[in-house]
Amino acid sequence: MTEPLTDPAVDVAGLPGFMLNVVRLLSSELVAISTGDEFKAAVLLWCRSWQQTPACSLPDDDRVLASFAGLGADVKKWRKVRDVALRGFVRCADGRLYHPVLVEDAKRASKARQQRRDAIDRRWGNAPTEVPRPAEGEARADRIRRARSIGRHTDEEWAALLTVFGNRCVRCGASGAVAEICKDHIVAVSRAGSDHIDNIQPMCTPCNSSKGVNDTDYRSAARKGWYEAFTAELKKSYGRKTPVLPVQRRDATRRAETNVRGWESAPPLATPPPPVAAPVVVTPPQEARGSRLPSDWTLPEDWREWATTELLPLGGGLPAIIGYVERAAERFRDHWLGKAGKDGAKRDWLATWRNWVREDIDRGKAPKGTANGKTDAAGSGSSPDYVARVVERQRARFGSGGQGSPGADAAAVLPAASGG
Repeated sequence: MTEPLTDPAVDVAGLPGFMLNVVRLLSSELVAISTGDEFKAAVLLWCRSWQQTPACSLPDDDRVLASFAGLGADVKKWRKVRDVALRGFVRCADGRLYHPVLVEDAKRASKARQQRRDAIDRRWGNAPTEVPRPAEGEARADRIRRARSIGRHTDEEWAALLTVFGNRCVRCGASGAVAEICKDHIVAVSRAGSDHIDNIQPMCTPCNSSKGVNDTDYRSAARKGWYEAFTAELKKSYGRKTPVLPVQRRDATRRAETNVRGWESAPPLATPPPPVAAPVVVTPPQEARGSRLPSDWTLPEDWREWATTELLPLGGGLPAIIGYVERAAERFRDHWLGKAGKDGAKRDWLATWRNWVREDIDRGKAPKGTANGKTDAAGSGSSPDYVARVVERQRARFGSGGQGSPGADAAAVLPAASGG
């Protein structure tokens, strides 16, 4: 019988697809004699075989092939299209079906990938790591022997693992009473995977045959805390522990696409690695958020004094200025209490009041005195103490000055405001 057409060194894992020779396909006998269902099944089988290990091969099992051909569990319908759908496939000595045309394309793609990896190594000066690689034409027994040299498991460990998962497939949940449960190497032995129990999961034959190069570990999804349950079962049933690594630290086999070619393996760790300290996250200080004007707001005395002192140099007279400040405070309060949305919130209301007064000055709304030029400061709602503070503040700013100066103008109204 023909030896397997794809040697283990052919690596097309992760490549999205193969080259389709349109001219060759349109002139093939498959197109000429196939029905729609037969042609559809053939194309789906091509795609499935590309993802298998070895590449471009299929298991010779009608149940699996029916699923691969898009017919689900309808084996009866599969057998009607089988002969045409498998046209071009050849059964080899390992019991699998190979497609010669796809095999040639896989060899070409694998060679091109290896050349790209070599180019990356040369560019970055990285020496490829020496890892155990399958020899060309290596038999499965030799691959298993090499995998066991990396790490191996016992029958007791396998029995305990089956017990933990209830003798069910970790991928589809099928029971061992329905489908045969076999040992699935998470990282395939053909890709230098270990035979250690940490690299093995129970899986039914159809799932094992269809997973291809997928190295997903389904154990944690099938049962939470499976590793703790496994070690407990091993100790309970067989009275011993095992150096199996938990799945969170499974790094016995790992694939690197850039500077490490192939698969590298490491023996199980005798002791867990030291915990890695969590990084310190420095949160930048956030800016203070704005607030709305209180509904019971009234103009503070120091705000009133500032406004009066700011307006007095304009020459409008202190009595008129005091009256203006009161009216400006009312407009300020009504405006901001009625403002909706985020525009009604401010981080510094004193600065907002100052800008309010300055804008009135710029727009010419500053007081120019009353019609007769004589306004009683006391009648404007100001207290003698308030007027005195304004006078002192004005004198400190401008000095006493002469007639008509801001300091003199403020002093002129002090007796009236004091009732003198």
